[in-house]
Amino acid sequence: MENSDFSIDVIIPVFNGQKFIIDAIRSVENQVYKPNKIIIVDDGSTDQSYEIVQNYIYNKNNCIHLIKKNGGPNSARNLGLEHVKANYVAFLDADDIWEEDKLSKQIEIFKNEKSNKLGVVYTDFAFHDLNLNLLNIETTKLKYVRGNIRKYLYFGNFVLGSASSVLIKTDVFKVSGKFLEKLHCSEDWEMWFRISKYFNFNCCKEKLVKIRISEASNSKNEEKFIQGLFYMINEFLKEKQNKTAKKAIIYNLLVNFYSLIRNSKNKIKTIKNFFSKFDKNLLIFIFLNLNILFKYITKCFLRVLKIGKFNERKY
Repeated sequence: MENSDFSIDVIIPVFNGQKFIIDAIRSVENQVYKPNKIIIVDDGSTDQSYEIVQNYIYNKNNCIHLIKKNGGPNSARNLGLEHVKANYVAFLDADDIWEEDKLSKQIEIFKNEKSNKLGVVYTDFAFHDLNLNLLNIETTKLKYVRGNIRKYLYFGNFVLGSASSVLIKTDVFKVSGKFLEKLHCSEDWEMWFRISKYFNFNCCKEKLVKIRISEASNSKNEEKFIQGLFYMINEFLKEKQNKTAKKAIIYNLLVNFYSLIRNSKNKIKTIKNFFSKFDKNLLIFIFLNLNILFKYITKCFLRVLKIGKFNERKY
């Protein structure tokens, strides 16, 4: 067990993860900086995940295994948080893997921090296929944001590696609240945005998380993506007197519409799904801010003419 002032518990939510869950647990066990507890929360799996984990952790005193009715990864994370006793908590999705020095490098940043405002330390990551072959997929172009990052989070989730990359002070959740369970996409973006109102962020530039992706990944589920996007846009609408929030609403509508259409196999269905989320308040906001809309459209058009493509992360 490590220094109690910098003790860490790890939460692993799992749903039908029988193929990869043991890899995830082992990557936590192999950490140079050992966590106090590994809390595995089975979110109502219908495969053999629960039995596989039970057999693996038999006689392991540092593991807690919980099972609940299916409610999504956020509900599993929140149940795990109820069992956290350490001063810091990390999350690992059941199909992701940590490098062995991930926690040690993150906790070192916390140890060296003089301000009590630091609440989250994240790391860089790399995409892999299901067989852990490295994929040549570009991640965000605005890397390694630090300090008060709220101004960046209006324009997208710039906390690299999603939930699998973060190490968070446990007390942060007492101030910011827990994960929003009704969201099944962009839930990490929403959580970091909420935390950023009260706490600072820092990062480790090394790629310390291996994230597996497939065609079935949540990030590729169009309906869930649109639901999460418009939840965030409606949150920004609550701050519509804020100039940054105004720009962010228009920016997120344009950029994500472009991205969805570009990647869609059924463009007509995508267009209908996207515009079905526009309510009266959003339409009025757009009408009152047509100058921002035209400004962004002009910028995008000129950029396409200049470099032949639209850079989605330039705002």
